[in-house]
Amino acid sequence: MRIFTIVLMLVMSTAVLAQDCLLGNTQNVVSFEAGWLAEGVAYAQLTDPVTACACDHGFAVDEVRISLVLDTGATVRLIAQLLKVNDVADCDVPGQVLATSDERLVDGITAHGLYEIAIPCDFQCALMADSYFLSVTIQEASGGVELPFTGGTTGVPDKQVPGDPCTSYRNPGTGWEDLIGAGFGGGLPILAASTCCFDPIGDDLDTWGRVKRIYY
Repeated sequence: MRIFTIVLMLVMSTAVLAQDCLLGNTQNVVSFEAGWLAEGVAYAQLTDPVTACACDHGFAVDEVRISLVLDTGATVRLIAQLLKVNDVADCDVPGQVLATSDERLVDGITAHGLYEIAIPCDFQCALMADSYFLSVTIQEASGGVELPFTGGTTGVPDKQVPGDPCTSYRNPGTGWEDLIGAGFGGGLPILAASTCCFDPIGDDLDTWGRVKRIYY
């Protein structure tokens, strides 16, 4: 295990976005252990918008961010998704995909360090009242890429905090596995910059255009 005494935080984004709130795990990275990141694996972190946003109706994810430890010359390709929450035996588990980003390529890394990578998203307006999972899939990782973990709590009432079971998951293609139960050291460093919006479409996967045709 490595403990970070000096954190190098670089936001890999082409634009500075206006945001109304940050969803997901906003706690600081404290350490990492090698071997937790793999290609073709999706990672998902629980989020509860009501506790993080003051939006009246809905929120729209503009970018999903994940912190990774990158070596000099590392390359990583990622996509982000918003997932529905399923209740399985009183445990929040990632469910169906509600929205997916385009692929993000990060390369040209010139120094080893902790990087916050921003994945641009154009997700539809989602309901504030529901909980969700923010997911990042590592499509390619080469040249030295590791997955750190966070400490602390989120202060989310009536919800587990990062580092508790039923909050952080991985899926190598065979189903979702609770990372905490598997021995991961804390919460996944995944969050989302979001803006308030109106007319949320919920989790029925219909486009807003179809909803308008139904109700008007």
